[in-house]
Amino acid sequence: MRIPKKSADGSVRFLLVALNFEFNLGYSVGSDFCNFMECYSSMLTSRYVAIFFALGALMASSLAVSETVTFDQVQSEIFDGCASSGCHGGAQMPILTAGQSYDNIVNVASRTGVDYITPGNPDLSYIMDKVLGIASSGNRMPPSGPLSVAKTDLLRDWIQQGATEGSYNGRSYHMTSDESPNKSETHIINSSAVAQSFTGNLYHKSGSPLGGANVALHTGTISSQGRVVLSAFDLQGLFKVPAWTGPAILDINSDMPFDVMSKLKRSGRVTNTNCVRSGNAQNVEGSTSPDIAYVRFINDGFTPIADIRGTLYDADGNTIGQPDVQFFAELGPREAIFKSQGAISNIIGEDWSGDASLVLSATYDNLRLMNLNFVNNEIFFNFSCYESGTTAVGPL
Repeated sequence: MRIPKKSADGSVRFLLVALNFEFNLGYSVGSDFCNFMECYSSMLTSRYVAIFFALGALMASSLAVSETVTFDQVQSEIFDGCASSGCHGGAQMPILTAGQSYDNIVNVASRTGVDYITPGNPDLSYIMDKVLGIASSGNRMPPSGPLSVAKTDLLRDWIQQGATEGSYNGRSYHMTSDESPNKSETHIINSSAVAQSFTGNLYHKSGSPLGGANVALHTGTISSQGRVVLSAFDLQGLFKVPAWTGPAILDINSDMPFDVMSKLKRSGRVTNTNCVRSGNAQNVEGSTSPDIAYVRFINDGFTPIADIRGTLYDADGNTIGQPDVQFFAELGPREAIFKSQGAISNIIGEDWSGDASLVLSATYDNLRLMNLNFVNNEIFFNFSCYESGTTAVGPL
């Protein structure tokens, strides 16, 4: 799996029809605003229409999904100025000079007891409170004047996305604990041209962190095309945690490109478990199969995903059971939940035989699907790896 540097397109489209604003992210403007529109509909000359179109565009842009923010951006755009001003270059804590700032603020307690930066939670980050001028944090920072909206959003997005130090990140989606009969291995391959090091964050299936944040995954550096191989036992030692329940997710961070491969081993069988999809699962086998089919719904982000819906189709393209049915009212941040063939049958209200496809009803940012078969009551095989047809550009 090649690790992208940027997230998927975060653009947002919107529709304005007959004074009702609706956005294709599944949000609609609150009733108070719509009542306001009704009350003042008589005032909607061309001048007011232009104003409301501009307002609609502004509101739509505020719902846009932000791209991945790197620590280098935060350092150069915000912290370098704090350090060079004379305040946080050594005179006052925390020191925010390049090369020192990250270790001084992430998961480090401030004088109030609240960490300067709490990965994934801007609301529990002291520096964010200082930037926003929250009264309980004291004087607003920086003293020269508030940060611009763009810089404030940059800081908030970086914290929300996990406050990682590296510019590249990837995931190992199926790490069993050392107590599981299925033994996991994660291979991190340095596909860049230079030596680099890797840090990581480990998450329980519930989405809660396991152990420390941004933990070093090895000693020294890994040479170009070299690799780190991590077992569940290794991770339990690195993160200083006991065996967890269910598969955990390992986030991996670095400054240069890398690849991630995961293996699951049992009874001499070795399978690949690190393929995920964004919109469908194409091998959901029915109750007549000797194997048990599962779809694992994974929230890859740090905010909840609401109203996850989908439709199951048989081999002839016919709908099985209820279409556009709700699988989850909400999937929490970093949460990962299995749905078995039996559970899916209960949700759609019908059983089936043979192979079926689960197709999501919408594009859900940060939602990933892992399509697994549990074979011989022993080991999972992943059916999320397949090619999609593309526009022909020449002979294969």
